[in-house]
Amino acid sequence: MIKKRAASTSDVHRKRLLAMQARLAKARIEISEAPIEEVELAPIDQREFHLLRAHIDTMVDHGWRIISREPITLKRGTQTCFVRQGMLISPDLDSSKAG
Repeated sequence: MIKKRAASTSDVHRKRLLAMQARLAKARIEISEAPIEEVELAPIDQREFHLLRAHIDTMVDHGWRIISREPITLKRGTQTCFVRQGMLISPDLDSSKAG
């Protein structure tokens, strides 16, 4: 009786990697063949909350990530903030510790 040897971990990973690369290559071809849609953005002078936008840019520079756009939600580690009606709100703040 001949026992089949199980594929080594590196063989399994290599096969998965090759399959993933093939799927990515196919997706890139399909994406590159898709027509490009032009979108006109609002002029910068029509944007609201310029200071909030600048503050969020600074937060991103200091390690925060934008994880959602509607509503704008930022996360760094376990801290989370989101924008509501032009205000940056952190639900993580404990109201019992405030002033």
